[in-house]
Amino acid sequence: MLDLIDGTPNTPAKDYWTLLIRYTKNNELLSSTLAITFHVDGNIDFNRTSAVDLSTATTLLSPVISIVRFRALSQGIDFDFWKFIH
Repeated sequence: MLDLIDGTPNTPAKDYWTLLIRYTKNNELLSSTLAITFHVDGNIDFNRTSAVDLSTATTLLSPVISIVRFRALSQGIDFDFWKFIH
């Protein structure tokens, strides 16, 4: 897989990797792409991830995050969606 941001191999084997989320709003033709970059330790790289992209991605995925978090908590598991995605 190529990282569409800088054209280099996008792999967790590097010191970071980037998750690209492409979405299109209702009644729009053009899509938008969000870039969430992770360090190898599973934490989000805030030097490469904009606060706006992270906030937008969290909002878009919030229905799924809520369901999974609820199920995890009902089993006594503390669930961090972004660490899980890493």
